[in-house]
Amino acid sequence: MISTVTKPKSKQELIRSLQKQQIDQIEVFDRYHPSDTKALDKAAKEMMRGAGDVTVILVKTK
Repeated sequence: MISTVTKPKSKQELIRSLQKQQIDQIEVFDRYHPSDTKALDKAAKEMMRGAGDVTVILVKTK
């Protein structure tokens, strides 16, 4: 279930939001391609095991 969706207007706002989190694990898929869907799904499912929330951040570059 999605608790909140925020749209930071700058990199600084994104970083401030991340600094408020107590991060246990990070995984980055840089330059995601649709062929990476299975790996992304697997990583998300593995992170969802156990206690804690999973946060997804999508970034579109120019």
